Amino acid sequence: MLYSSLRSLLFVGALGRSLFSFAQVNAPVNGPATKLGVLTAFVHATVHPSAGEVLTDATILVLDDRIVAVGERVTVPAGAVQYDLKGLHVWPGLVEPYSDFGMPKAERGKEENPLGARFWNPAIRPSTRADQLYIYDEDKAASLRAQGFTTVVAHRMDGIARGTSCTVSLTGLTASEDVISPRTSAQFSFRKGASKEAYPNSLTGSIALLRQTFYDARWYSAAGKLEQSDADLQALNDQLNLPLVFEASN
Repeated sequence: MLYSSLRSLLFVGALGRSLFSFAQVNAPVNGPATKLGVLTAFVHATVHPSAGEVLTDATILVLDDRIVAVGERVTVPAGAVQYDLKGLHVWPGLVEPYSDFGMPKAERGKEENPLGARFWNPAIRPSTRADQLYIYDEDKAASLRAQGFTTVVAHRMDGIARGTSCTVSLTGLTASEDVISPRTSAQFSFRKGASKEAYPNSLTGSIALLRQTFYDARWYSAAGKLEQSDADLQALNDQLNLPLVFEASN
């Protein structure tokens, strides 16, 4: 499968369905007129919309981030940005949004002790970056591809504040080429994971620790960094503009 040549395309959904067509509207619009977004046309591609179905010299029409038409007779509207995919193949791909693909496993009681100025509790590790830990796993990638997945959002599933995830293409080229987005989201849970620290030892304790961590991060951002250094509190502050994802067991 030719994924590497199409790394810039993240097609989510069924490739063979046309969600709506472009036609002349004769009736007046009751209200503000809808503004057309950015149209992108991928032309002259070989498209595989479903098992056993092949479209040759096909066009994929995308409006902003949504596929609106796929076929061999799709008309490209004037003004659309065009990319020539002659000789390339396109398959629909699923995205696994919650995975530890390519991440080193954490064993309970054997947490790592990173160097530098860090938060006092090892269950709080927002400075962990999945893109810096990523190692390609061919067996797991093959299994995911066989199920229709082409992309995963991966993070290290250890601790309460787990750091950032990265979005990875299952191409198996190099880490630099596989990682599509190095900082996709900030990950959290209520489980302390591999930490050997006695605290927290309950759900209430995990909630209290995380709440205090956010208070500490606010203090650090306002004035604390003038008094001391803490890579984890700095990392947590830097993540607040990302999607915050929580693992919940019920």
